[in-house]
Amino acid sequence: MTAFELTLLGMIWGGTFLFMRIAAPHFGALALVEVRVGLGALTLLPVLWRDRQLISRSNWRNMPLIAATNSAIPFALIAWNVQRAPA
Repeated sequence: MTAFELTLLGMIWGGTFLFMRIAAPHFGALALVEVRVGLGALTLLPVLWRDRQLISRSNWRNMPLIAATNSAIPFALIAWNVQRAPA
């Protein structure tokens, strides 16, 4: 990974937190998380569709739990915190 790629990745990742700081008071924590997770899912959907044969049925059943644990709950807590903690 080059320095440019690392910087770009940092700007994209950091920009989402700045966006949450601005948008959370207007939209609310849960609505903001729904939009963020939904856009991420739409972005990754073509990759999932392409590789659907490689994913076993047991993994499909675990995906909602993994999605909630790794994305929805942490993002909701971060957005809730952004609304309440001064920066």
